[in-house]
Amino acid sequence: MPVRHAILFLRQDPGRNMARFYRVELCPDLMGGVVLTRQWGSIGTRGNERRT
Repeated sequence: MPVRHAILFLRQDPGRNMARFYRVELCPDLMGGVVLTRQWGSIGTRGNERRT
């Protein structure tokens, strides 16, 4: 299995009723390149995702 690198950030502020996550992942693609995946949204949901 190829090596993957991921970082997860959580932001929680009960006073502002805020619970969000931000995730960044690097993983190899089938052509030998690298794919950057960014995912963000409210904790407990799938959120949004964008790949480059």
